[in-house]
Amino acid sequence: MLPGPDASVVLAAAQAAAAAYAATQHAMRRDVSLSGVYAALHQPGVQRVNLASPAGNLVIGDGEASYCTEITLTVAGATDV
Repeated sequence: MLPGPDASVVLAAAQAAAAAYAATQHAMRRDVSLSGVYAALHQPGVQRVNLASPAGNLVIGDGEASYCTEITLTVAGATDV
């Protein structure tokens, strides 16, 4: 985290953005891209994102739709600069 807003405010914004991205991608043949996940998580105040999962883009095929069952975010620390 960067200096600025309280970590809980930044975490809530990232959680909401990640949930919104997951909901948007819940459609037939809509891939879940790492770039989309990173974009959702990089809210003001976030310095760096270390993504544990997914490890790569999720390519959704014909007749398939992604469905997110859980989003877990952790604040690892803050910079003092």
